[in-house]
Amino acid sequence: MASPVYTPIIKRVGRVVEAHDGIVLIEGLPSVMVEEAFECENGVLGMCLGFDENSVKGILFDGWEKVTRGMEIRPLGRLLEIPVGEEFIGRVINPLGRPIDGKGEIRSADVRALSTRTMEYPALDVVERDVVEEPVVTGIKAVDALIPVGRGQRELILGDPKIGKTSIAIDAIISQGRSVHTGAGAMKCIFVVCGLKRVELTRIMEVLRSGGAMDYTTIVAATSSESASFQYISPYIGIALAEHFRDKGEDVLIVFDDLTKHAWAWRELSAMLERIPGREGYPGDVFYLHSRLLERVGRKKGGGSITALPIVQTQEGEISGYISTNTISITDGQIYLQSDIFNRGVRPAVNVGLSVSRVGGRAQHPVLRSLSKGLRLAIAQYEELMRVGGFEIEITEERKKELARLKTLYEIFMQKEKDPIELELQCILLFAAKEGYLSKASDTGTLQETAENLIATVRANFPDLKERVWSSHDLTPELNSEFTTILKSIFSAEQMR
Repeated sequence: MASPVYTPIIKRVGRVVEAHDGIVLIEGLPSVMVEEAFECENGVLGMCLGFDENSVKGILFDGWEKVTRGMEIRPLGRLLEIPVGEEFIGRVINPLGRPIDGKGEIRSADVRALSTRTMEYPALDVVERDVVEEPVVTGIKAVDALIPVGRGQRELILGDPKIGKTSIAIDAIISQGRSVHTGAGAMKCIFVVCGLKRVELTRIMEVLRSGGAMDYTTIVAATSSESASFQYISPYIGIALAEHFRDKGEDVLIVFDDLTKHAWAWRELSAMLERIPGREGYPGDVFYLHSRLLERVGRKKGGGSITALPIVQTQEGEISGYISTNTISITDGQIYLQSDIFNRGVRPAVNVGLSVSRVGGRAQHPVLRSLSKGLRLAIAQYEELMRVGGFEIEITEERKKELARLKTLYEIFMQKEKDPIELELQCILLFAAKEGYLSKASDTGTLQETAENLIATVRANFPDLKERVWSSHDLTPELNSEFTTILKSIFSAEQMR
């Protein structure tokens, strides 16, 4: 009788030497790779971030306070993974993919529908990328006309605290539900909350829900009350979910709010991991922290794209800060919100002179491109006049008319929050401003009211205008004539007087 053959089972197992504040020191692991996921014996997940001759240093996620000295650690032999799928649309999840909105577990009727994706994934090669040539309609007049964003672009939003950065991103998401048209499908949206307060997360959820945007949006949330490790991985989890939809040929808009707090979380983790600090206490790889994230954004050949709106915080309008300059150099343009403009009551408080879109110009819709020619210069001139103290005391009649025209064009870009405007309505509004239909309203101080009434009237009575604008390849004589006919009929009506 043959002797039985025993196959030894070899396991890589380590033990916790020290655990505190989401950081763990592990001994006994014979081999491990950087960013390899591991699991504690009580089910808490973590990730290796470094090692020395005798121990491995890692971070712990949800439930780290339950990890104690002597616990067994089992490496998983892979990077951190999260489940992805259509079932995540409309849900609020933490960075591990677990729902936190009180709506129960995320399950699929088809077990194959939910797959997994790793937190880190290689960015698209150059040969896999396509040019940015389709617009993202944010619904914000100042952005769509002056700083256009294209599908596959990375457009930074930066400015001081509490001046409307998050509001621009929220309006852009709400706008996707209003901008569906023939030729370009709706965009799925992902809002990554990193380091914001819980009350801010609640506000974002309420605004998106009231605007009907949660039907196509997922929120990945790591608030300021969560550990630094949760905040660190949240943007990478968000982009992994976006890549899942992109690889299915869909277009995705992702917001990172905000990357300044993300850098703070990485600085905190690096300090606890005893990494050598550099400028402003950040570790030497802080640029790579965001470059490897934002390089995963782009438009893929054959269909599918990811458009990113990262948000960065400045202090007292200083855009030359460390994180600000890093992200400016990584992205394809920036929307700069300025406190001085905000304090004058201008909403959104966009500084047109310091804002730019490096690749979105070719993606701007041709009708809007024709109507917005020369507007950047006009707005910048008016902002400069306001900055230096207004106008001359004695000016010619011709100069007065020119200043009145600049004032009308400047004020037409003012806009309330939570009210994104469709592309065709932006076009006819700009046409009305340039052709003088709004001059009287500007002189009497009723421009905003008149513009709102105009938009409401066109939206209610001329629904076919959307298809004609989207299908036009320029401001053709026929479209020009249609705009003129619509405006004459509206301004001759009693409600617009």
